[in-house]
Amino acid sequence: MRAWKRPLIGAMLLLAAGGCNRAPSVEDVRAEAGQLTKLVPGAYETRMTITRIEAPGLPAAQREALERELGKGAQVSETCITSEQADQGIQPMLDNLLQQRQCQFEKFSVSGKAIAGELACSTGLGPTARMKLDGTVEPEQIRAKTNMSVKLPFPPIGID
Repeated sequence: MRAWKRPLIGAMLLLAAGGCNRAPSVEDVRAEAGQLTKLVPGAYETRMTITRIEAPGLPAAQREALERELGKGAQVSETCITSEQADQGIQPMLDNLLQQRQCQFEKFSVSGKAIAGELACSTGLGPTARMKLDGTVEPEQIRAKTNMSVKLPFPPIGID
């Protein structure tokens, strides 16, 4: 009977450990991102468009001001990716999120050319911003959709 207890207890511990949902480390995220295709050097355009703003309970005048300020159409910028930068893939973008934006990945995965993640980011104002990321990485383009929400002391605001 003792011979049964040890393997059974060991198997139960392995099952319990396997069910843990720990946040990925920076090394985990880098390893996953390393599976993605490398970029092609050249000129890239970044286009950011806000498609929806939710702010239930916010007075109409404040909501309209927020929509005018944030919903001004696409913000466009251009950058040139060198050969050295192209070899790094999306790693510099991830480093920017982790270091400059003070974000931590709670989940991150790569499947083929698809990426998905959930992050918690410091706002510098107290509350934490939560961001979901879904996208694809191909040699000549990166497409990403993000959804960010921040719980503030007044009604929540959601921006897509």
